[in-house]
Amino acid sequence: MLSKSKSKCYYNGNEITEEKYNEILEIIKNKPVPPEGYDYKLSDALEWEAYEVVNEEVTEEVDPETALNELLEVLENDEN
Repeated sequence: MLSKSKSKCYYNGNEITEEKYNEILEIIKNKPVPPEGYDYKLSDALEWEAYEVVNEEVTEEVDPETALNELLEVLENDEN
C-alpha cells in the first residue's frame, strides 16, 4: 500500500523517499487497460502483472438479513 503523511512516504509499510513515492504513483496512474477477463496487479518489482479474473456466477439473490442469519447459524453450529 502506498501512503503519504505530512513529512514521510511509505510503500508496503516501509519508509521511502518522496521521489520514489512519486515514481510509484506515476506507475499506478499509468496502469494498462487489461484485456477482457483479465486485470493487472502491481508486483513488488513495480511491474504490472496480468491475472485472470474469476467470475463466480451467483445463482440466487439472498437478502442481507437472510445471509446474516445463515452465517450466525453456521457459527453457532461450529461452537457446539
